[in-house]
Amino acid sequence: MEQIIVLRKKVMNHMKAKMINGQPMSGELWIALVEQYLGALNNGTVPSIESSWTYICQNKGRELFEKLKADFEASLAKDVTGPMSEADLLQCFEFHSEKFKTDLTADFASESEF
Repeated sequence: MEQIIVLRKKVMNHMKAKMINGQPMSGELWIALVEQYLGALNNGTVPSIESSWTYICQNKGRELFEKLKADFEASLAKDVTGPMSEADLLQCFEFHSEKFKTDLTADFASESEF
């Protein structure tokens, strides 16, 4: 048991993060990349680091956009209750649009460190 603890400490304290295009990868993305490589090998093709990474980035961006879109629609629906004047509706939409842009920028910036 002691050897396992020593190995774990060694791995956690001395291993460098896997980097692709100068960006450290999270465990989730590392697994996605390995799955891409295995899929290519299982289909009899040569895995391509660049195309696998591009696919992962596109998927991650799509997932993030869909999450933010759902959040935008939910927050807008929460504020739009009952009849509203066109001006109030437009003001509410503009407020939530700005919040969406801010959240999108912040989330993409934080995700760029995967």
